[in-house]
Amino acid sequence: MKNREERVAFLDDCGFKAGEETPAPQQQRQLHNRDGKAPVGKGKELGGDKEAEEKKNATLILNRAAEIENTHKVSPATAVTIAQRELNG
Repeated sequence: MKNREERVAFLDDCGFKAGEETPAPQQQRQLHNRDGKAPVGKGKELGGDKEAEEKKNATLILNRAAEIENTHKVSPATAVTIAQRELNG
């Protein structure tokens, strides 16, 4: 469409009217827990110590898997499996 008149005519054909404003969006309500407590985070309520230990273990496995992959020329999946077996017993 080369000019504004053509665009306005096309929009009129589609059911839109020129100069018509769209309604303002409704304001979203802020949600709260029913009992008024703060939302549960990644603290000790969810086992934060256990989660940190799992992340540390996962990092060790991935690092060892990268070493195995480079030295033994195996696929990444195989390297991860070997690393898991080595580090978990």
